Amino acid sequence: MRLEEITLYNFGSFVDKNVIEFGPDLTLFIGDNGDGKTTFFDALKWVLDTAERVPPIVRLSARIGRELTDGDRAECYVQLVFTHKGKRFILKKSFFVFCEDGVIKSSDSVNLVLHIENPNGERVQADAHNSMEEIFDTSVREFCLFKGETELHVLSKKKALGQLLSKLSDISQFDKYKASAEKLDSDASKALNRELRNNQETSEKSEEIQKEVEAKLERAKSLSTLIRSMKEEVRQSEEIYNELKNNQKIWRQYNDLEEERKKISDKKIRLQKDTDIDLNIKLLDDLWVLENFSPVFNEFKNKVAYWRDRRQELRNERMKEEERNKSRYEIGKEFRSRLPIQVPDESTLEALIKAERCDVCGREAKKGTPAYEHMCRRLEELKKYLEGFPKDPITLPPLFNSNYIGEINELYRSLTGTTQAELNRSMHQIPETLLNLARNKKQLVEQNEELERIDDDIQNLLITNHIEDEGDFFGTSPRQFYESARNIGEARGKEAQLKVELDGIYSDIDKYNEALRELGKNDPQATFLSHVKDVLSQITLAFRQGREKNADDFVNKLQERSNYFLEKLSVNDFRGFIKLERNKETDGLTIHLVDSSDREIVLPNAALKTSQYLAVLFAISDLTSDKNKEAYPLVFDAPTSSFSVGKEDEFYNTVDQLHKQCVILTKDLLLRDGSLDEERISRLNCWVYRLRKSPGFNVNFQRFPTLDAKKLVNAP
Repeated sequence: MRLEEITLYNFGSFVDKNVIEFGPDLTLFIGDNGDGKTTFFDALKWVLDTAERVPPIVRLSARIGRELTDGDRAECYVQLVFTHKGKRFILKKSFFVFCEDGVIKSSDSVNLVLHIENPNGERVQADAHNSMEEIFDTSVREFCLFKGETELHVLSKKKALGQLLSKLSDISQFDKYKASAEKLDSDASKALNRELRNNQETSEKSEEIQKEVEAKLERAKSLSTLIRSMKEEVRQSEEIYNELKNNQKIWRQYNDLEEERKKISDKKIRLQKDTDIDLNIKLLDDLWVLENFSPVFNEFKNKVAYWRDRRQELRNERMKEEERNKSRYEIGKEFRSRLPIQVPDESTLEALIKAERCDVCGREAKKGTPAYEHMCRRLEELKKYLEGFPKDPITLPPLFNSNYIGEINELYRSLTGTTQAELNRSMHQIPETLLNLARNKKQLVEQNEELERIDDDIQNLLITNHIEDEGDFFGTSPRQFYESARNIGEARGKEAQLKVELDGIYSDIDKYNEALRELGKNDPQATFLSHVKDVLSQITLAFRQGREKNADDFVNKLQERSNYFLEKLSVNDFRGFIKLERNKETDGLTIHLVDSSDREIVLPNAALKTSQYLAVLFAISDLTSDKNKEAYPLVFDAPTSSFSVGKEDEFYNTVDQLHKQCVILTKDLLLRDGSLDEERISRLNCWVYRLRKSPGFNVNFQRFPTLDAKKLVNAP
């Protein structure tokens, strides 16, 4: 089956008619998020699923739906053109929608039509579902269409290997013949038992033995059911274990980061407590304001001494002044008391001048007369002489109205001695405290920066490993991992015990069968039936062994072919091998990566795991082609999201050289601004389309030039 062309009409974001051709080998569709890659993948998957007949009304173009009014009708379809075994097929899947009372409704079922076109262009309609099941049945599709990297590990599905064995090996024939041989073996056992029961000599003993055998077989059946249950429990637990074990390294990294984060957070809390200090309060309540107390106190002491001395100086000067005033007053007083009787004092002279009469001589002294002038001169002379002598005692104002200097001096005395010593001790502790505070604040900044770094590391760990639910990945998943490991151990232990018991039962059954043979050795018919049963048992065993060998051969062939493709896909990247391990009881298959020394690579990176799964898928495609003499396309939606930048173009060229038709939808090879990385695309040899949403949410395709000019077509 080879894809030729697909048409999308009003499907999802593909408005109107969009026709896209497929290349013979790799066809690459490049589009950014929201450009319609997944819609294109879903359209291809939908048209190939001929069993799904319910119209997916949600797939109708949103723009068309908005434009419909009551009574309007629109069609939505996907048409696929492909070739198969030399014939050309046109498969169309469609449905109609209509608007009624403002509500968009659809037809009851899809319309599915398949035409077969002959070389002359004439078309013949065929049964779409039955024909597609013959060409590309459901079991084959499961190994051909994949959305994202998580779907690539198809062999992890419970019945995946069984489907492959049924489709691609001869095991179904062995199963059919084995079933027939087991029925004949059972019939021979029943015939032998009937013969022994019919013989009077052996009837009673044979019936007794057969009852024992039946009881043992019933127990064996019960044990086999329990063993299968234990195996299934082991398988399911191993699926969980194997799926999660690769996360151990991530868990360890995360736990280490979280543990480091907790230590730093605890330290940060202590530092915040130590640095949560109000310096303004400390300045007052804890007297940090006196950090420079010593020089201030010395200055204060000097000033106290200065003003104390100055006060004493002022007191001394006051005392001297008071002595001088007192001395002058006493002198003036004494002088006045000792004036001659004939010499009047100031007041007497003033009275004589006023009376214009001299009482000393008894004569008149009118104003203007010599006598009057003489008295005035005498008065002036007396005043001038006595002016330096106070009449009354001089009282000076207080020298100090307040006792500030005394209080300051008292404060000084209170600050000396024990108080000064205590203050000095406190002052010596403040610089150390401030130094520790500065150091703690610096450490707090560093711890905050370290926390930011750890948070960035955790975020990068989540982004790198595509972890969306942190609680589930680092909480639920580890618990499931360790529980699965415990369950595996317990189930295997129970399985081993049951197997020991089952082996004992089969050993007992062999002994009973031998006893039955001994009973019938004298009965020719019983002897014959016993030989027939032995032959049929050997034939049944041969078919069982043949089935196992056929299954093992297929797994070995699949492993060999997978390693061929792994080597192609991992050029210059990896030197190792895929090892497929088959569970014979359940036909389950486990994929392991091993190095050249056959040691398992427990934690392969995501890109290597993707390459491993792709190699197995290419191998399955190869084996399918070998078996059916017809190739099938492989379609991938975003399979390389885990690849490192720069590897994609190499990978795509490698896929193109495998000469298998592949369709890959990806957002690789886009620059940060959403434009194409034309330099890297120019190195590709495959067909490349640019898938881009145009204004109005219409998706269009643009064929991008590649190195092979023959593949170039004009963009629609």
